[in-house]
Amino acid sequence: MSTDPAVINTDSASPSAKPNEEPVYHRKYGSRTSALEVLKDIDLTGKTILITGTTSGIGIETARSLALHGAHVVMANRNIVQSEQLRDNIYKKSTSQKNAT
Repeated sequence: MSTDPAVINTDSASPSAKPNEEPVYHRKYGSRTSALEVLKDIDLTGKTILITGTTSGIGIETARSLALHGAHVVMANRNIVQSEQLRDNIYKKSTSQKNAT
């Protein structure tokens, strides 16, 4: 049995374990985990994601993180000025292409 707390289903005596099954890895996230940490090692290139409420709070962080991981983010908001400011901010931080509209 693995001593790594992020690995489960590696004990053959476990009722949920299946023969020749790869261990299941789980990342642990807390209340201070950022969207960038959750998306680590995930490539969203070619994906289009619609997000509402990107002018404040968690919506801003989510839109920014998804765009920086390659997704084409469509921001649907009532405040166009704030949406355009966020879009411009994402453009500046993106190293590859412009992923926010």
